[in-house]
Amino acid sequence: MKRQRLLIIEDAEEIRDAIKEVLDKKYEVTAVGTGAEALKEVSKKFFTMILMDVGLPDYTGFELWEKIQRVSKSKKTAIFFLTGRDDDFNKITAFSLGADDYLVKPFNLLEMEARVDARMQKLLDKAS
Repeated sequence: MKRQRLLIIEDAEEIRDAIKEVLDKKYEVTAVGTGAEALKEVSKKFFTMILMDVGLPDYTGFELWEKIQRVSKSKKTAIFFLTGRDDDFNKITAFSLGADDYLVKPFNLLEMEARVDARMQKLLDKAS
């Protein structure tokens, strides 16, 4: 079976590397640190899922997600927002933009992996 592609957009290198290390065992993972890099990646290929920090140096994650939806090769990409923002306004904003999940930092990497796996299974079940 073809490995599903995931894009990690996280400006903190140590968090980005830790997420990549966990998910790289099961998925084809691309990891970038800025919104500009992410836009280049999504214009080149389809990602089944994106895990994105809300606080990036060049965009908010919410602004970037709206841009990605305009340039992405498919509207079926799942989106997980990763953030230190644990307030209702940001959570509601994320879900109103179609978020599949919202993880507050610091989060447990095993829980994140379980959430990604569960969502991926739902996506694959829906596609078959």
